[in-house]
Amino acid sequence: MLVYQISYQSPHEHFINIECRVSQIAEDKTLLRLPAWRPGRYELQNYAKNIQLFDVFDKANNPLPFKKINKNCWEVETKGITEIVVKYNYYAFQMDAGGSYLDDSQLYLNLINCLIYTDNQIDNACEIHLQLPSNYEIACGLPKIQKHSFKAENYHQLVDSPLIASTNLKHRNYEVSGVQFHIWIKGDWLPDWEIMLIDFEKFTRFQIGVMGEFPEKEYHFLCQILPYKAYHGVEHRNSTVICFGAAETMNEENNYQEFLSICSHELFHAWNICKIRPAEMMPYDYSKEIYFETGFVVEGITTYYGELALARSGVWKSQQFIAEMNKVFKKHFENFGRFNSSLIESSIDLWVDGYTSTGSAPSRKVSIYQKGSIVSMILDLEIRVRTQNKRSLDDVLRLLWQEYGKTQKGYTLQDYVRICEQVAGGSLKQYFDDCIFGKRPLEQVLEPLVENFALRLIINHYNTGSEMFGFQTTQKDGVAVVNLIEPNSNAAKVLSLQDEIIAVNDRKVDNNLNVLIADKQTVILTIFRQRMLYHVVLTVNKESYLKEYTLQIQQNSENSKKENLVSWLG
Repeated sequence: MLVYQISYQSPHEHFINIECRVSQIAEDKTLLRLPAWRPGRYELQNYAKNIQLFDVFDKANNPLPFKKINKNCWEVETKGITEIVVKYNYYAFQMDAGGSYLDDSQLYLNLINCLIYTDNQIDNACEIHLQLPSNYEIACGLPKIQKHSFKAENYHQLVDSPLIASTNLKHRNYEVSGVQFHIWIKGDWLPDWEIMLIDFEKFTRFQIGVMGEFPEKEYHFLCQILPYKAYHGVEHRNSTVICFGAAETMNEENNYQEFLSICSHELFHAWNICKIRPAEMMPYDYSKEIYFETGFVVEGITTYYGELALARSGVWKSQQFIAEMNKVFKKHFENFGRFNSSLIESSIDLWVDGYTSTGSAPSRKVSIYQKGSIVSMILDLEIRVRTQNKRSLDDVLRLLWQEYGKTQKGYTLQDYVRICEQVAGGSLKQYFDDCIFGKRPLEQVLEPLVENFALRLIINHYNTGSEMFGFQTTQKDGVAVVNLIEPNSNAAKVLSLQDEIIAVNDRKVDNNLNVLIADKQTVILTIFRQRMLYHVVLTVNKESYLKEYTLQIQQNSENSKKENLVSWLG
């Protein structure tokens, strides 16, 4: 059994003290591991960098010899020893949905960050005991032993159960289909609980209706509402952590709707990945990368259904869902990695350079979230067209749940293809070749398909501003910095990413770049590149400037197409 004690002395220093008691040891050498990554984030995390002190003792508190054999594994001499106590500290100073954080007001832990394990006891029961102020309340999905103590059936359940401990947690709950759902809020936000509980109940009821049942007996939304702009969520077995902000803007309509969107997304993960899981991840191996091809199923479908649930449950109007999909379109079509990498390749490459392009070759891969969402919508609409709305992606998900989620049998890419074709009633080779295995531009697939649902794919051509020349900028410390260049455009011939544009035709750029180049066919840009001054000449190239792709509802469509739209979005 693995038993953990967690305590701290000076919360402003952000160090927690961890004591792990490992019993029933039968090996001459015991390997103590700290996870190298966490489920929901498919990149190495190097949590061991947060450990400052590490010691091992026998049960009589005598020091034992040990050595660190790699970045997150310690080898302990345990010949003739049946029980050891490991004492170490952990620097909890990462406030995001996957991190851990300690200060004077709370202890927030993602236990996978900081709890060691042994390979041969990973499936054994665990306990965790927290030494906290007596007035602290704990929000967590684990079963309680007593006020500040919890148990888990194994290490997997333990580290898939984050917690927030504090004196000032706000809490409400609601019930759907006999399941208790809890909303916990840490932060300076007082929501309109009546409205929020209705909205949460609506999208929860819809998701359970699609899947047929909920996989857990209860569920916890652990919401960190922060005093600055934030947007991050991580899924767990029977809970999710949402980091969102800024707190003072939470009741603004746009921010509240974004908050609902991320909460709906994470709830859908309770089925898709927490239970319906790729075969490569059965079970999780926390010690190394796990390469899998179906990231577009894990995150793409979830991104799509997180927002679809809000529309079809009545929380959003159809137009709001279309507007959200248009935001996804913008991110996808401005990512020129779509010409260079397929969804399959990009799923694998999450482990190469994570979730950011910083430090990597530009336009290297696509997003399994954004492209994954769009191709999920394409598949949903394709199935609906083929079956006259008798079937949809809902049916694919229900079959995945029945065959793989409930049975805890991992699915392969081939399994997913088979189920999709079974629901569609025929081959989907063209879809998978174009959208999943290949790099066919999605606008070519979308344009004829969406017309069946009283929609039109609008392609907006920019006729002013930097896009006319094939680039975009962002403001950084008051300077216009090039952050996007369309391949093969005239801008690509003379500009580099991170160029600082300081003048146009000898006029200083001061938050007015697009004004200075408006209606110009040729401009001379003065730029700093690696602190060296350059002058470059740009001319408009109408064959290659950036475009904007959006969906638009066509009110004058045939009734049958409007009926398709209603059948899809409710």
